[in-house]
Amino acid sequence: EEIQYMLEQKFSSIAGSSKINPYSFFTTKVNSLETVTLNKKNDLKIDDHIVICGVIPDMRLLILPLRNKSLKKIIPIIIIHNDIIPVKIWQDINTFPKIYVVQGNPALPSDLNACYISKASACIILNASKEMDKGSFMYDADTIHIYQSIKNLNANIKIATEIASLSSLNFLSNNKSNAIQKYGFRCSELFASGEIYMSSLLDTLICQVRMLV
Repeated sequence: EEIQYMLEQKFSSIAGSSKINPYSFFTTKVNSLETVTLNKKNDLKIDDHIVICGVIPDMRLLILPLRNKSLKKIIPIIIIHNDIIPVKIWQDINTFPKIYVVQGNPALPSDLNACYISKASACIILNASKEMDKGSFMYDADTIHIYQSIKNLNANIKIATEIASLSSLNFLSNNKSNAIQKYGFRCSELFASGEIYMSSLLDTLICQVRMLV
């Protein structure tokens, strides 16, 4: 909630508006969901793109920085989701160029291949178990399954995702070093490279920033 608030403040001039400042962001005409939905028969020439697994209500705030003109280049984005993207969410992002959609399971190799995952440069895994108690052992189950499926198809891809339990690192990391057990998750290669983070850590960072301000 704190992160959402900060993003909303940063983009307050455009949040909730159907129009976006054309001088700051890459935009195009309204794209229909049908025209940008990919299937296994598509022959889209795409690489070095970003794959987003799942959707969140504030999808607009996630994509806005990826469409800022300061990046100089439009990086294609493919969103893979089990269900049809809700109308409200699509209306918030349907003016951004080079946004594609795959309706499928991001844990299945066949559906990941429809996203050209082997050619993707990065992937964001959105935790799909928000309705489940974070103390539950199964909270990170879907994330772990998706992470492993993606790495099996593209070992070099950069992944960013959130985990709720430190024990999940045992399923994500190939490094069984005793240093992790002794010094904590901050010694893992996944945390050091920025591939995983924990919400509790973000809360700590926000508090530190407020103290500096």
